[in-house]
Amino acid sequence: MPKKTVKYSSALDKCWELNLPVRGDQTAVYQRLMDAGYLWDSKIQVWLQLDAEPADAPSSVIRIRVWAEQGKAMGVAESVIHGLGKQYKLIEQSGTYPCRPPKQKEERIYLSFLKETL
Repeated sequence: MPKKTVKYSSALDKCWELNLPVRGDQTAVYQRLMDAGYLWDSKIQVWLQLDAEPADAPSSVIRIRVWAEQGKAMGVAESVIHGLGKQYKLIEQSGTYPCRPPKQKEERIYLSFLKETL
């Protein structure tokens, strides 16, 4: 029997309110609500309708986080840059950041790209 968390109880209530069928496990119930245009806001613990607020225009920037073993992130980042180089222009590359414990043996680099215009 699934644990009756606030999220799950609220999802069941919202499904009944919307006359959506409640079948399957928790994941199926959550997916049914998301398919109906709802998103769980964990801060206020409520299912919000996505169309309730106008959306911002999508960004034209593509951001990638490269996360790898210490000493390897830069090589992986260079491979990503090379692989995307024909279609996307690198506009920003961060330095290498160490990860916090318990992932302190790993590091990350952030890359930002724009689509090349022909």
